[in-house]
Amino acid sequence: MRIEAHPFQFPKGADPEDFVATVPSAGAAGRALEMRVTMGDTLHAMDPITWVNVTSGQRVIVTADAACDSWQRAFAERGPYLLLIEEWTGRCAVVVDMRTATIRKRLPDATRAVWVPAPVGYARSSK
Repeated sequence: MRIEAHPFQFPKGADPEDFVATVPSAGAAGRALEMRVTMGDTLHAMDPITWVNVTSGQRVIVTADAACDSWQRAFAERGPYLLLIEEWTGRCAVVVDMRTATIRKRLPDATRAVWVPAPVGYARSSK
């Protein structure tokens, strides 16, 4: 899901077209994601995506590898796991354990990756 589908904290006094957002984890207490958000046609989450242990302050970059040709990211949690993909193509999938920042799976050659069924709150197409 794109950044607009996630609750995030807008930093006070930040430029509304280019800022760093914190997205609390829905499936792992005390964990969050931080990312740069920029405005284009709409808001876009940008690399790098950083996992944060809110309690200890530990930070780990969990972004897909440099082989991806887009820096725009979409993401969705299912339980304690995060699926992170390229926003427009669905490529360069990474599955992250949000409890520990452990990358469970990298799928750099996948052409699409989605949770099935879609996460709660995902707006389905009317087609």
